[in-house]
Amino acid sequence: MLVFEGRLDPTYVLDKMTFYEMKALLDGLWMSNRDSWEQSRLQAYITAKSHAKRGSLGSITNFFQLPWDNKESDFSGPVVTAEDKARLEARAKAYEELLKNK
Repeated sequence: MLVFEGRLDPTYVLDKMTFYEMKALLDGLWMSNRDSWEQSRLQAYITAKSHAKRGSLGSITNFFQLPWDNKESDFSGPVVTAEDKARLEARAKAYEELLKNK
């Protein structure tokens, strides 16, 4: 899969690649054809828009959903609070003092 779809050198994949590299490449492999899917979506939207009534199709992402449409807009990561910021600043200052005293 990594050799044919990922276009990697077979020698590298079989002999030199580590497991963490393999996991990262396999996780991102599904995005390798993203440009062609976007082109196909745009072409289908333009074709349908020319035959539809005005405003009946809505936006292009509503017309043709792709897996990455919601992934880029939905961020559910950690939120940094003022307390977190103060705690990290205190740790950084303590670390600076530790380095100065050595």
